[in-house]
Amino acid sequence: MVGDGGLTSLPDTVEIIIVPDFGRNLARHENPPFDPNKPTFIFFPGGNCITGAQGMSISDEIILSKANVTDFPDGYGPDDFRGDMDEQTYYGCGDMIIVYLSKVAPDYKMAIQTAGVSTGGEPAVDVGMHLNLTYQDGRYAVNRVTLLDASVGCRRAKIYSVSIGAFIASPVDGEQCWLDNYVSKNAAFYPNLESVLTLQRQTGTGNQVEIAKRTRQRYHAEF
Repeated sequence: MVGDGGLTSLPDTVEIIIVPDFGRNLARHENPPFDPNKPTFIFFPGGNCITGAQGMSISDEIILSKANVTDFPDGYGPDDFRGDMDEQTYYGCGDMIIVYLSKVAPDYKMAIQTAGVSTGGEPAVDVGMHLNLTYQDGRYAVNRVTLLDASVGCRRAKIYSVSIGAFIASPVDGEQCWLDNYVSKNAAFYPNLESVLTLQRQTGTGNQVEIAKRTRQRYHAEF
């Protein structure tokens, strides 16, 4: 109930979700204002297997015109790195995303996709898993995760398989939920993952700019 000292309202029930303190918000909406009639694309650039590189953002005009694009141009980092890359998580990035989306789109009905290059594959999966399993809110559920040369040097295949499996098994309110994996010829990257659509290019390297160019037409078609 609320009151002004004189009159008191009738009682009502509201749900309040307290999000953990994630510190500085590193996520940035690249093409404001937010359009609730467009899907959301969240991009994590590559890095050093722990933190994401600064200065990397989505600049493709077609993607920017067809989706709300959020990325991390100032970089990103794990929740609490203790020296073991297999144990690090990036759930805080998901908290940043849901705080922003709930503010600009309180009744959002469009699809949400995360995508990560190399190191960025870790937060891309963790954010999808975290939003779907922790908040279980169909408005902000991640429907698709895309891996672009997700490096085995950053997170071992066994650990990746567990988190990927958890994400695939986390659809909210009957929404679709899947993961696709694009890899170059570079042997340092995953050639295959169970229950995942994997497409491997037989030539080229793991350069994230080139990988992004190779998959750009696919994004254009789907958005």
